[in-house]
Amino acid sequence: FPTISAVLVFFFFLYFVLGFQLFATLYAGMGSLCNSMQDAQTIAMPLMLLLIAPMMMMTIVPRHPDGGLSVALSLVPFFSPIIMFMRMNIMMPPAYQIALSVILLVLAIIVAVRVASRIFRIGILMYGKRPTLPEIVRWMRTT
Repeated sequence: FPTISAVLVFFFFLYFVLGFQLFATLYAGMGSLCNSMQDAQTIAMPLMLLLIAPMMMMTIVPRHPDGGLSVALSLVPFFSPIIMFMRMNIMMPPAYQIALSVILLVLAIIVAVRVASRIFRIGILMYGKRPTLPEIVRWMRTT
């Protein structure tokens, strides 16, 4: 059986929890805009693309785990739970890249919670009326 180091297990759970928190927040914010399942499927598609995109880029990382594109993709908060963990399994990146990836992911979660809470505050009360994109942007700007 292959052995898995305790460091990789720790980072697996760290990136899993942070990635789950980010996407759960985004889905909650988008879900507050929907009145029906059909609306929810339409709104969920851009978020699904954020989950599918790193899977499609998985062929780049094993070839060049320390390449510029792999490093850049692993620092993007939507991609880092998948790409950075893959890089760790292939070849452990420098500690500053891991720390920067986690910091950017936590900052993205904080921003997502603030935006989703603003959208949720108004969007959940707008039952029966489908919001437009300018309305959603206005909701995000209100304090």
